[in-house]
Amino acid sequence: MEAKKSDSILPGFGRNVVSTVKYNGGIIIGLLIICLLLSVMTDSFCTVRNLSNIMR
Repeated sequence: MEAKKSDSILPGFGRNVVSTVKYNGGIIIGLLIICLLLSVMTDSFCTVRNLSNIMR
């Protein structure tokens, strides 16, 4: 039997991303909802400096 070769440059990367999103999905969705609400409620939330602080 031949070993199956992977066409991906980073083997297993897709599975790692999917498992990470499954594990942290609620946190990511919650953060996105909070960001959306705050950006609608205030004028100064969606600034480049503030978004970089959030991502850091």
